[in-house]
Amino acid sequence: MMTKTTPPHLRPSAAHRWMRCPFSAQPPEIEPTTSSYAEEGTLAHAVAAARLGVILPVPEHTEEMDQYVQTYVDYCERRIKSADSCFFEQKVVVDLGDEKSIDGTPDFASCEEFGTIEIVDLKYGKGVRVDARNNLQLQIYALGAYDFWCSFGHDLMPTSVKLTIVQPRLDHVDRWEIETPIDTWAEDLREQLRDAARRCDEPNPARVPGDWCRWCPHERHCTAPYDQLLTVVETSGVVKHSDASEEPANLEEVLLDYSANATPEMIGEALKLEKAISNMYKALRSRGESIIMAGGDIPGYKLVQTRKNRSWNKSEEEIANMLRNLHLPAGKVHTKKLRSPAQIEKEGKKFARFVQRHTERLDGGYSLVEDRDVRPGCEFGNMLTAVSEE
Repeated sequence: MMTKTTPPHLRPSAAHRWMRCPFSAQPPEIEPTTSSYAEEGTLAHAVAAARLGVILPVPEHTEEMDQYVQTYVDYCERRIKSADSCFFEQKVVVDLGDEKSIDGTPDFASCEEFGTIEIVDLKYGKGVRVDARNNLQLQIYALGAYDFWCSFGHDLMPTSVKLTIVQPRLDHVDRWEIETPIDTWAEDLREQLRDAARRCDEPNPARVPGDWCRWCPHERHCTAPYDQLLTVVETSGVVKHSDASEEPANLEEVLLDYSANATPEMIGEALKLEKAISNMYKALRSRGESIIMAGGDIPGYKLVQTRKNRSWNKSEEEIANMLRNLHLPAGKVHTKKLRSPAQIEKEGKKFARFVQRHTERLDGGYSLVEDRDVRPGCEFGNMLTAVSEE
């Protein structure tokens, strides 16, 4: 009997990307380096595992991390008391058939007899808020846990699935219970994974740009977001093309023409590519800098020295003494300034709560975001009509 294997790069944590863009699952030419944020997240998970008795000893970490991780630990310990079965950091496998499978390791999974499977995931980062609703990573973990517990027959027969994100540094705990009957949900998700894996295995997998391009291992080399934007512009019908006898229209002029004449529907379609294109250009700029620093050339571009802030070339105490010798008043040598709310809340949960009680957020400007953004939309009435009447 052949051993089932997990296709390379089909990790549950990247499912939101490879299930939409098959090309993203291809092995990158250069493996991406690990960031300090990823290392911090790995340490936080190790601390959590140690606190829950999964590993020993507890790795060295800060008091701040300990306080935040405890929020996740407390949540898991409450689930343990009500669960009939649970496990931490244990690999689960989703069978896709044809000798293929996808495996992953949920942070925590619990199951009540004839009840609910709950997948709890610790997200230690605070740059992007993660929600549980439709979270593909957690759904794959849940499907693997469902298969695991169903393998015991009728001793444990799950009837529903709940996904939970614990993101303590944002004071964010989000839950989503899947309303679809569990058998139907499991069958549908398995079929979606099977189809996505098949598309990833094709000789020339499709490149499909979108929000998921962020952190893609091919981001530095992929032009799909740019190509799709050009397709959107060219097929819109609002761009005035030059006559055959004229020079081809300048690309910048074409895009400006589109921006000036696009309907609201067209604007929405083009804005879907904004993040992907922005990330692509950041990656291209970074790659261009690397090429020039390695002795290469980018036509039309050069590297220049950026302006740096000045810093004292002696210790702070020496500089202060020298300034006092020059008869500069003490109040002008050192300044005392209250630390910012962002700096204070980093001191721990107690101070984060203090900041919540004693700060206010001043009104800022406006930002155009997608409908799925959790923030409430602003109401302006029918301003377009008023402007047109003027």
